[in-house]
Amino acid sequence: MLLTLLLSYGEVVSALPLQLAGGGYSAATAPINEANLALDAAAIKESTDLATKKKIYNDGGDAATGGKSLSKLSLEAPQLMKDDDMFNVFRYAFNYIGNEKEHEDLNHFDDQDVGVYGNTIVQDLFDLNTENIETDATLVTSVWMTVVHYLYEGMNECKATATSAGSDSPSGEASLDKAAAYWIGIGQEFGDNESGHMLYNLAEKAAARYGQDNIEAEVNTNIIALLNQIKTDVIQPGACKEPDGYLQFRWIVNKIIAQMTVPLVQNLFHYSSEQNEKFLELYALALLPQIAACSTAEFDWFLEELVMEDLNEQDFPEVVSRLQALYPCLGITCQDVGSYKNGAIRKCSDSAVVNDIAGYTPERDVSEILKLDRDVLRIKILMGWEAYDAAADIYVNGRNSMQDGSLLSLQSIATSSERSVVPESEWFKEYYNNDENYADTMIQDAFKGGGASINFPGASPDQLQGVVFRLLQTLVTPMYSLQEMHKAINLC
Repeated sequence: MLLTLLLSYGEVVSALPLQLAGGGYSAATAPINEANLALDAAAIKESTDLATKKKIYNDGGDAATGGKSLSKLSLEAPQLMKDDDMFNVFRYAFNYIGNEKEHEDLNHFDDQDVGVYGNTIVQDLFDLNTENIETDATLVTSVWMTVVHYLYEGMNECKATATSAGSDSPSGEASLDKAAAYWIGIGQEFGDNESGHMLYNLAEKAAARYGQDNIEAEVNTNIIALLNQIKTDVIQPGACKEPDGYLQFRWIVNKIIAQMTVPLVQNLFHYSSEQNEKFLELYALALLPQIAACSTAEFDWFLEELVMEDLNEQDFPEVVSRLQALYPCLGITCQDVGSYKNGAIRKCSDSAVVNDIAGYTPERDVSEILKLDRDVLRIKILMGWEAYDAAADIYVNGRNSMQDGSLLSLQSIATSSERSVVPESEWFKEYYNNDENYADTMIQDAFKGGGASINFPGASPDQLQGVVFRLLQTLVTPMYSLQEMHKAINLC
């Protein structure tokens, strides 16, 4: 009866702005098919028959979803998301698990292509006969990444209008509406823990354990506010509003993705505390791939603790402290996550100051400069999956490091005029045919791919990955270090 009423509701509003979360988000483009997938998630939860659950997941239920099914979100991802930043970080991580940890063929996880990791996890969990685990798995793997994809798609549509604006050009609003529809779903009431079946509802339940459900979970309030901020401040029909609209869109999208990560962390701590190994492993697999782009050593440590082996109770405090130390890389804060069950896991204290750098003690806070290595690592990962545009975007616009209130990019230090303070910089310029920005020229050329590259024609993806990584490692960042050293000498 519930599903019938919700389906009828969806059919009524399909031609109107779709009001999601009790009107918290108004989707002008009415993405009803996307929102109706919540009804499939509900039907899977309500069924007690395994075969029925699988059929709804694989083929779709009775809801009007335009031929969509929850399984297709994952199965179609390798083609749909092949150029996406986050999706390729996850492919890298699951390839590492499959190849390095489980000794499977390259680019495979549980004997399936790494690109369909979400479907692989869900299919494995169906047979566990654990209440709602397959639905949670679908949400935190496939649906979560689908939301990210449509945020990226909106961002890229906004970027495209900078050169081809027009009344018929997509400004990103339809993609934003789809992202909101997948996050919230049809039938979700504002701030309600019981109604709804998508990630909004999952976040509501997670927030309740952390005292963050004052009417609406803080995460959901933040995400909806950020989505609305893009629609209000950045986009208009056919174009981004401001000359730097793409960068503003991009900045807000990364903040949304960070907020989307909060319930994953909260539930990982919850199921760790509850010693629920099945759900703990699920949430570890949903979260840890992001850590692979923060620190390969930490990623490996967490895999061993949470995925490859059962978590030892005595190791739990270290899991908490080491994950909390990675919050800045995930884009979240101690305040975002909060205190679990009135202090069972205390809220940490945000502190970004680094007092030791491999034995060197800095006189001032240089923690933001240190984060440039995370940009290098992420670019290396993306190059390995031929996501050249995503790699170039990080190189040009930055991601992890802030300076003077804006992102510091590797390109900005590769092309800085202040390099002239280094006497040896002239030698490099002369060696590279008097090219003032020799490293930038080669890196940008490598981003074109082996088929279009002038300096590296016919180079394989592995070779191009090596070229860009070594250029950043041996030409860009060392020259920046020399530049800052010589500036210090001159000041002295």
